[in-house]
Amino acid sequence: MRKLIVLIVAFVGLALSLKAQETAKSAETKPAESLPTIDQILGKYVRALGNKTAAEKLKTVYMKGSLEVPSAGLSGTTEVFSKAPNKQAVFSDLPGYGTVKSAFNGTEGWMEFPNEGIRIATGIQLAEMRRNADLLREYKLKEIYPKMKLLGKEKSGDREAYVLEATPTEGSVEKLYFETQTGLLIRVDGETDTPDGRLPSEHYLEDYKEVDGIQYPMTLRQNTPSYDVIIKISEVKHDVPIDDSKFEKPVSK
Repeated sequence: MRKLIVLIVAFVGLALSLKAQETAKSAETKPAESLPTIDQILGKYVRALGNKTAAEKLKTVYMKGSLEVPSAGLSGTTEVFSKAPNKQAVFSDLPGYGTVKSAFNGTEGWMEFPNEGIRIATGIQLAEMRRNADLLREYKLKEIYPKMKLLGKEKSGDREAYVLEATPTEGSVEKLYFETQTGLLIRVDGETDTPDGRLPSEHYLEDYKEVDGIQYPMTLRQNTPSYDVIIKISEVKHDVPIDDSKFEKPVSK
């Protein structure tokens, strides 16, 4: 009986060994998955965004939604005012803390915090505000990031994405995640200015919705080692009147 058991164990071991060799051989002979080019990834993204011709004709975009900072116990509302070609203002009202404002008027960037007054943006922060204020930013990523490298395919949550390493003219390297199925941008890893200095951050773009033929992420999440921010957009309007005063630095009192 013992000999029989030994023989069975040896046979099973041999079978498993042969099976492993067969699997390894199969893996060796299986051709590697071909990846799309950077131009193909960006081209699919532009098509996924929707009507580029309509986007190029936009004069203004207004967004409104809720904002939450769970770690600080803060929640409130936020408004985003964008005006072609490159003006943008973000006003966030947080009861118990106050109103936080930031804007770029085409040349100058500034921020205003409760009890701290106005700060003028300089260096990398100003360059980032300039890039983000471009109303057609998403349609010209290759111009904004002159140096790009395809890193491969990774999972972000439960979704697969092609990952590009993107280097802007000014500022730090970012990683852009484009979902393989839809082609949409679903995540951006980079750095963010915080009260503790520039820290690594992850930005998630979720719940895309079509407005007048153009796709917008309606949920935006930002994760940093210091805090997380969740923004849920409830309203997007095109070509509403926006006065230039929204973007101008307040006069000091």
